[in-house]
Amino acid sequence: AAWPADALQAVARKFLKEVEMKDAVREACVDMCQKFHSDASQLGTKFQQELKRIYYATPTSFLELLGTFKQLLGEKRKACMDLKSKYENGLEKLVATESSVEGMQVELTALKPQLVAKNKEVGETMVVVDAESAKTQ
Repeated sequence: AAWPADALQAVARKFLKEVEMKDAVREACVDMCQKFHSDASQLGTKFQQELKRIYYATPTSFLELLGTFKQLLGEKRKACMDLKSKYENGLEKLVATESSVEGMQVELTALKPQLVAKNKEVGETMVVVDAESAKTQ
């Protein structure tokens, strides 16, 4: 005998009670699991009538459905949290790098006059070296 829809929903509610989610989402999940099981039972009957093969949608298979749902939900939540953590770490690194680049730009701006002076000094030294080289030849 097939379980009534309200019994399936009561079992699903109890089973999903400790799963962290909004009440509206929990109710939608309860309804979804109940519908999956009820539809599987109906399709099992049709399967038997048309193909003469028996498929049982048992209370145990309903509990397995709920267990699989909880397991997959946990796995997907963990995967999402891992990705979120990666993105947050990447964002922190980008912010730190941006800060470092800004600091280096300030340093380069401060060193630019010294660099111009050194270039001028090197140019003058090259003139002297060229003149000395010319004298020695």
